[in-house]
Amino acid sequence: MHNSKIRSALVILFAALTFTGCEKEHFYNEYTGIYGSWTIEEISGGFSGRGYEPNFDILQIDNRMHYSLFFNYALLSEGKIEITEQSSEILRVEFKSKNNSGDPLSGWEKEVFLNLDTLLLNDDCCDMYSYFFVRTGI
Repeated sequence: MHNSKIRSALVILFAALTFTGCEKEHFYNEYTGIYGSWTIEEISGGFSGRGYEPNFDILQIDNRMHYSLFFNYALLSEGKIEITEQSSEILRVEFKSKNNSGDPLSGWEKEVFLNLDTLLLNDDCCDMYSYFFVRTGI
């Protein structure tokens, strides 16, 4: 009887760890529209408010939480997306560069605003940047 209680407790613990561990590894259904290719249209903000000229043109996000940045079809940077907060009202992520280069998206938590054909990533700090994307047909 004692072994069955231990076994039951271990099964419950394993199930709890499995399901809570997966929660931050995938986007909720309302955010799965983020998967695909996005063309950068504008970077605004910063101290001047005018942003800066992007050094990439395409952001690709796949359903394995992997992202890639391209310029003229050449891979510039890639890495993983980590969800820091997710609910039906808010999505915050961090872009973790694999090669720790000057990846413009890594380094700050981003608040995500997603529409059918537009994506806005806001740095979660004052005087930082907002990245405006439109869905790409490639």
